[in-house]
Amino acid sequence: MGSEDLTKLRGVARRWPVVGVAASVAALALAGIAPLSLWATKDAVLTAALESSPWLYAAGLVAAALSAAYAGKALWAIWRRGARAEARADDAGEVGAREQAPLVVFAVGAVVLGVLALPPISGMLAGAPGGHAQIPTVELAVSAVIAVVVVLLMLRVRAPAPRWARRWLGLEAAAQAVVVRPSLTVAHALARFDDHVPDRAVNAVAGSVPVLARSAARVDDHVPDRAVNAVAGSVLMLARSAARVDDHVPDRVVSAIAGRVRRLGHSARAPQTGAIHQYFLQTVAVLAAGAVVWSVYAVMG
Repeated sequence: MGSEDLTKLRGVARRWPVVGVAASVAALALAGIAPLSLWATKDAVLTAALESSPWLYAAGLVAAALSAAYAGKALWAIWRRGARAEARADDAGEVGAREQAPLVVFAVGAVVLGVLALPPISGMLAGAPGGHAQIPTVELAVSAVIAVVVVLLMLRVRAPAPRWARRWLGLEAAAQAVVVRPSLTVAHALARFDDHVPDRAVNAVAGSVPVLARSAARVDDHVPDRAVNAVAGSVLMLARSAARVDDHVPDRVVSAIAGRVRRLGHSARAPQTGAIHQYFLQTVAVLAAGAVVWSVYAVMG
């Protein structure tokens, strides 16, 4: 219907009967009215709770009563008479046949499927997957009576909204006091700290950086540049001196060495006569010299 607010859905069941009947069946099933589907399903849960703890079972009954109260309030709202209710229904959304058809299917399921949780079918279904827990008839009757009484009570007193319910049992106020206000206080304190400390520090650093840059530029102009120019001049002078030395000294040394190498070459070429007997004589001389050296080395060793 285009809204989740019950106050905006007053009288819609009278304008859209199919939707109204389907919603009524769903609400009564939610309340646990016999023999609708959630009646026995809810009691299966309550039976398991009773096996665990009677207090858990009591809490389950309270929850079931609250569900029935909510269902009664919903029924009273959607079936309400009066001009204001009709105006509310006119403001609600449109529901076509394709939207109404699934509601009918679900409503029929809520009516029919409750039989599956009743004896003897429930025993067979529970035993098929290896389950247990046959719901006692007394518990079925108790929960059904509670559901009927609560729904009728809500319809009779026209679904009052107690102050404690409107205030969510004080949970919202507690959340505001414990979480929201302390969080906002801490956030404001952190915001003030951020404005006065990090921001100012960043601004101060940003302002000092240009000053340091200008100082560094002046130092660079007077110290490194001059030093580099002085070193460059010295290097240039050394290079020129090395060039002059290279012109006068290395060339002469190289020429002298080349002359001596040339003379050595001529001397080394002299034994190369091409006569085989001279080569043998040279070999014998070398071997004799080697034998003398070896004898001297052996005697000294």
